[in-house]
Amino acid sequence: MAYLRTALFSGTGAALAAVTAITVLSRIEGKGAARPVNATSHVLWGPKSAARDEIDLAHTGSGLGINVGSAFFWGAIFALAAPRPASTPRRSLVARAFGTTLLAAVVDYAVMPKRLRPGWELVLQARSVAAALAAMGTGLAAGGLVAREMDAPQKLVSTLAFDPVKSPD
Repeated sequence: MAYLRTALFSGTGAALAAVTAITVLSRIEGKGAARPVNATSHVLWGPKSAARDEIDLAHTGSGLGINVGSAFFWGAIFALAAPRPASTPRRSLVARAFGTTLLAAVVDYAVMPKRLRPGWELVLQARSVAAALAAMGTGLAAGGLVAREMDAPQKLVSTLAFDPVKSPD
């Protein structure tokens, strides 16, 4: 259960943080907010998707689906790298989140062929792509920390529920 909770919360945090980051960074760079999301749909629709500012189901919907699916994939990888979050120190959990993000960056931008890359690089400057990846790492860490705190009360309750030394009144 702890693995699933960590994967779900971390994936959610990564998705929210990454999508928010790419849309905000795109606006800061003077482009449409939907453009980097649409650019991700280049996997299905080709590189012309990167120039689309319009929101539509085909490009924005599929780009959003790919970005969210990817975040949950990396959330699951992070959950495997951070077993038993309740017993993992916070600092270690955060380090593992950013380690997972570094792995994601290497896989997405060095291992994958251009056709399967996130597409952010087609729209955003390199520093914005790096900032979006850092946001993803922050989301993974935040989700992992929430999962850790949710597991801690269960541990505390189970400890308090049985005390072999104390006799019932």
